[in-house]
Amino acid sequence: MNYKERLIKALKGEDVDKAPAVSVTQTAIVELMDIKNAEWPEAHSDPKLMAELAIAAHEFGNLEAVRYPYCLTVLAEALGCEVNMGTKNRQPSITDHPYKKGLDREDLPENLLESGRIPAVFEATNIIKEKVDESVPLIAGMEGPITLASDLCSVSKFMKWSIKKPEEFEKLLDFATEAAVKYANGLVENGADVICVADPVASPDLMNPKDFNERLKPRLTKFAEDVQSVTVLHV
Repeated sequence: MNYKERLIKALKGEDVDKAPAVSVTQTAIVELMDIKNAEWPEAHSDPKLMAELAIAAHEFGNLEAVRYPYCLTVLAEALGCEVNMGTKNRQPSITDHPYKKGLDREDLPENLLESGRIPAVFEATNIIKEKVDESVPLIAGMEGPITLASDLCSVSKFMKWSIKKPEEFEKLLDFATEAAVKYANGLVENGADVICVADPVASPDLMNPKDFNERLKPRLTKFAEDVQSVTVLHV
């Protein structure tokens, strides 16, 4: 059983010979950046640096998968959020939101998958595929639909709208879920084997369990059903 077979089977709940030794969250550390001469923030945008840094944890740490990219802002930026690209030891963060007054569109941008850093992530996927053995799985990380929805309007407004503007809240969730599915399937089409969605805003620290079960969980379920690969949810 090779690395890819073992990981896919484990995520599907099937029997495996041993537990896969992987990280579903980002693996870039400063020491690996120095070894590979592939540093943040450049590695967030340059596909070659992104690929080299992602491979490093497999190459030097013997992790049984390659996980990339390194932040939760790629899709949000492509949808209009402003991003601070961070530093060598600080991840990118959202600094401004395109829909602070409410979502003023229904359809996704036609060129979504050609926007922002999405093409760089797709290119990095292909570079990684060329550089590692085909038995090594590729884990692509991205922001989950709940966190993406909050990025589009700001976390504070997202939480307020969940109470005061429920229709706007639901509309944002639907829009973000559709965008997340489209991006995730683009990653799969380019060669990602597993999609890991990090969705911290779905946490009970911010949203109450009743809202999670009734309003957030259905979007996460739809995401998992519509993405054409196995998925991992990290909250």
